[in-house]
Order: sequence, then structure tokens, then C-alpha cells
Amino acid sequence: MRSGWWREPKTLWLLMVSFWVVFMIGLGGYVRLSRAGLSIVEWNVVMGVFPPSTPAQWQAEFEKYQQSPEYRKINQGMSLEEYKKIFYIEWFHRLVGRLVGLMVVLPYLYWWLRRRLTKAEVRKFGMLVVLFLGQGVMGWLMVKSGLQDRPSVSHYRLMLHLLLALTILALSWTEFLRRAVRPPSDGPLPAAYLRTFRWFMILLIVQMIYGAFMAGLKAGHVSDTFPLMGGRWLPSGLLSILKPMWVNLVENPITVHFIHRWWAFVVLTVFLYAYFQLWRCCRKSALFKVGAALLLLLSTQIIFGIVVIMLNVPRFWGVLHQMTGALVFVLGLTMMFYHRRPVPSAVPAE
Repeated sequence: MRSGWWREPKTLWLLMVSFWVVFMIGLGGYVRLSRAGLSIVEWNVVMGVFPPSTPAQWQAEFEKYQQSPEYRKINQGMSLEEYKKIFYIEWFHRLVGRLVGLMVVLPYLYWWLRRRLTKAEVRKFGMLVVLFLGQGVMGWLMVKSGLQDRPSVSHYRLMLHLLLALTILALSWTEFLRRAVRPPSDGPLPAAYLRTFRWFMILLIVQMIYGAFMAGLKAGHVSDTFPLMGGRWLPSGLLSILKPMWVNLVENPITVHFIHRWWAFVVLTVFLYAYFQLWRCCRKSALFKVGAALLLLLSTQIIFGIVVIMLNVPRFWGVLHQMTGALVFVLGLTMMFYHRRPVPSAVPAE
């Protein structure tokens, strides 16, 4: 690390943005697993900061919820006290989102108005602001999709909501590393490693997309056994429920679950090969150490995923699985950062 990086306000700001994005990913998972995401049926940016404070206000809010598909088809007969519990979960989620949004926007405006940003910073930090505002809009569009006819959000919009969060995380974390981490000494990396690692990151993003599909389709409840699903390696209905056949790949909960559980091992295998290439050339480099942490976290993530399946998607393990996935992505970004800043020359085997 560079000495004194914590004294630089912009660097600290980037670190905090990264931290809160990971936190919000976990919080969003908790909201979903609590079935609280559709409890507030309006998007009021200003007045929505304040929860109902009188019996009349609570009753009015509850009556709005009673018109939603979720109440009519799932929570029919829910009491006001039960409604308050899920309301407060979603209200807290939106409040934290607003506060993090202010934490992103206000420092940027302050530095911009005081002319303390370079042209490059205006573009990079401005992109973070735009993406974060877009994330808020996408969050509402996602919720809105569950307030029409069916009591669940569009898994496609949920996927876009997650991808926007990952994009914000990628920009903030990479820029933080550029400012806070001392460049390693020069030295080339094996072409085979670089090619394999690129494939690893592509496969990892595909796996995270399918994680969003799992959440949106509630596909985690399809099976609570591992490695078999319904007592079979290839579960029935894998590619035959929906027509045309390819639609099963993105809309059939059985198929989405099957792909997500086994794609994880494809991701792990590709990373193991990349890590082997790194071990052969650069086992004393900082990049190799980050890779070791990523390998451990990736393996842990797969174990968490199996636990989530076998326990039928409990809140604690579900949130832990989701946040660990975000941290795997962070370590992948860190390794990519070291690719642009070459690691020490190859170290011979001891």
C-alpha cells in the first residue's frame, strides 16, 4: 500500500463507496429473503424517508399494500402488525440506499464546485454518480414489475439491478486500488495465465447473472439435496417445460438452478488452472497472494451455496452466500489491477 493513502479524501471516498455497495448487495439479499421488497408500493424519494407515524397513516399504507398482487395472492389475511415488520425492512433498505446516494453525490458536487477535480476525475467520478442514480431508478422499476399482475419482481430487472451494482463496485474499487496500492516491480505474466484469467472473469459474471436469476425465480427452493436434484443427476423438466427449448435456460427455475449449481465448479476449475500457471511463474508475487485469497474465498462460496440449497435457502446463509460472491468479484478485480501493473519477474521453484 502507498504510505498515507488514508489521508487523501478522494481515496477514502472511493473505499467507502466500494464498502457500501457490497453492504447493499447483502442487504438487498436480506430484503428479498424476508419477502419485504414489495411491501412499499410507491416510490417517494423525499417523503419516503419518513415511515408512517400515526395509526391513520399506517392504515393508509396498509390499504395500499392490500391492493398489491403479493397481498392478494400470498399474504391474504396478514395483520397490520405483521405488515409493519416487512415494511420496516424495506423502508430501512431504501433509507440506506438514499444515504449512500448522498454519500456518492454530495462529495462529488463539493469537489466539482470547488474545482478540485481533474478532467479525468470529473469523468470517472461523474460516471459513478450517474450509475448510482440509475441504480435507484432500476431498483424501483424492479419493484414495480412485482406490483402489476404477479407477486414477484422480474428476474431480468433484478439481474440488471445487480449488474449495475457490480459496475459501480468495479469502477470505485479499481480506482481506489490505483490510488492506494504501490505499483509492483516490472515483469511479464504468462500469456496462458492471462487468457485463462479472462475466461475466469467472464464465467464468474455469468455465474453471478444466474445467481440473480436464482433469486428472481426463487429457484433455490427447487431442490434441497446435493449433488442430486429430485434423486437424479439430470432432473426431469430440465429442458422440456417451456417452449422454445432455449427459454428454459433463462426462465425455467429447474434449469436455472441446475446451471447455477454446476457452473460454480466450472468457474472453480478454470481458476485453478489459471492459479497453477501463476504458481509456476510468480509464486512470491503480491498477485499470487491475492490469488490464494481468491481461491480460498471461491471454495468457501461454493460450500456456502451447497449449505443454502440443503437448508432450503435460510436468510443468514443466503445473505452470506450473496456477500461472499461480491467479495469474490472484488478479489477478481484486484487481480486484474495487478495485471495492468506488472508483478515481479518469475521466481524459480525452491
